[in-house]
Amino acid sequence: MVLFKINGVQVIKSGTDFREFSCITVNFNKDNSFTIDVQRIEITSDIPEDPEVKSTVDKYVGELKCFDFYQIRLSAWFTGK
Repeated sequence: MVLFKINGVQVIKSGTDFREFSCITVNFNKDNSFTIDVQRIEITSDIPEDPEVKSTVDKYVGELKCFDFYQIRLSAWFTGK
């Protein structure tokens, strides 16, 4: 997980290649400040597959197969370099 600012805007880049995701909690304080808590959740075989989600994903993956996709390197933009 990467947390940084671009033009004064908080940016959180979380996860990669569907190996993990994050639960992001933003707490707003009375003085207009806030805190961000990020819980990283790794996707492993310990998490059971959900049949309904799998069906939905399979449907859309099938629809996307008619497109040509090219892998591009975005790491420089996402890391702010």
